[in-house]
Amino acid sequence: MDNTPVKAAAKKHRLVNPFAEVWSKKFLYLLALPAIVYTFIYGYMTLPYIVIAFQKFHYKTGMASPFSGLDNFSSFFRSSWAWAVTRNTLVINILFLIFGTVFAILLALLLNEIRGKAFLKVTQSAMLFPYFISWVIVSYMLMGILGTESGMLNRVIQRMGGERINFYATPRYWYPILMILNIWKYAGYNSIIYLAAITGIDESIYEAAAIDGAVAEAKGYLGRFDTERIFRAEGAERNDLLLIFIKDIATYHLINLTSPGIHYDRREKRYDRAVEWLKAVQRGDVSPDLPKTEDAETQGGLVYYSSNPKRAQHF
Repeated sequence: MDNTPVKAAAKKHRLVNPFAEVWSKKFLYLLALPAIVYTFIYGYMTLPYIVIAFQKFHYKTGMASPFSGLDNFSSFFRSSWAWAVTRNTLVINILFLIFGTVFAILLALLLNEIRGKAFLKVTQSAMLFPYFISWVIVSYMLMGILGTESGMLNRVIQRMGGERINFYATPRYWYPILMILNIWKYAGYNSIIYLAAITGIDESIYEAAAIDGAVAEAKGYLGRFDTERIFRAEGAERNDLLLIFIKDIATYHLINLTSPGIHYDRREKRYDRAVEWLKAVQRGDVSPDLPKTEDAETQGGLVYYSSNPKRAQHF
């Protein structure tokens, strides 16, 4: 009996020596080492200290303090501060989530529109810098701005004839202050995620959307005109209709691009020919047949535009 498949399956599923695996990919694991150490220290070594919440903790006895069950939680929820602390936690985090996300997306959209590479690099570096400043340093910076005695803002208020404001003793100021600080510190860093998502979008989607929108808008301009009405009109009425028609042809050819492959100067020449023809029609020098134009994309190199009211599809 042939046991080749069984042997192959056993060989495929045999245990791998973890030390050999680490050694074979030692440089990859070396790169991951700082993150592994950080996670181990702050994610796992701190887990035993959760027990403090269920103890009558004393600094002398440490984690050997007597067990108190749920007394700490009961004491907190019976206190007068329970609702205020819970409300502040929820409100502040909701504000952070809403405004932080909005500003991060706006920054990503703005960065995506920057075409100068040097300026883009400088801007991104400047926006990322606050993320790496610790909250301790930020608190000292805020003290220098909002401090009652030596704060920069209070000095400005006093110079302008106002009275100093004790920001640190007035609760109503701290929702906007904390929200501004959070946006300043994290919006630049968070915008990287949204910028990566935006830059990953296929450019052909943008082009298709722009062309579809341009065609629809241009047809909206041209579709409301009846060329026969222009040629039936006389005097001032014909002049007014021709001027409006010229404006719409200019809008169509110079702004709305139904043929993105046609260069700007070629569209401009088309517009100039259309204007010359309409002026000639106004003077009565030519018949009301739309002019012939050169177009490399059409067979024979010539296209004749008829005066049919549905001509929008031919432009």
